[in-house]
Amino acid sequence: MRRMSDIRGFVHTHLLAAVLLSATLAAVLARSGRVDATFFTKSGIVSQIVAQANMIRQKVVACSTLYPSGNNGTGNHISYPGGNDVAVSTLTCPGSGQNLWTGVDGQTLPKAPNGFSDWKYINDTTSVRIYLRATSLPASQSAMQKAFGYFNQTLPEASLLGNDFVLTISL
Repeated sequence: MRRMSDIRGFVHTHLLAAVLLSATLAAVLARSGRVDATFFTKSGIVSQIVAQANMIRQKVVACSTLYPSGNNGTGNHISYPGGNDVAVSTLTCPGSGQNLWTGVDGQTLPKAPNGFSDWKYINDTTSVRIYLRATSLPASQSAMQKAFGYFNQTLPEASLLGNDFVLTISL
């Protein structure tokens, strides 16, 4: 029985030493300027922007693809949801009559990243596009520029207009 308590004491001692060593290392790196906490925050926001933009784009395109005879009643890209500068959360697929984000398929629209307004949608004579507006400057703009850089490598439809990150959905 005594042997079990010796083992527990041994494990606790080493666990405590590992925690103290990790804390010391984190403090040293933070003081040396080698770890920038804003890097982790910005990269998380950039990942959210990219993931959300891709999800929204996929849902909008799927609506048009699954229901090509849908008619949004606007005369603009009629198989896509209609709307001019409307919240993405309100989009209805004209072919099914269902809101894109009711979770029928298991997907719901996530909240926009901190420092940004909700996603907006435009379907007009020129194109179908979504955009996100930076509300907390300059940190949000920096994350937005990084997201733009990601999309700009693969999609010429991405653009930055003032405080807005705009992604045109290919028709």
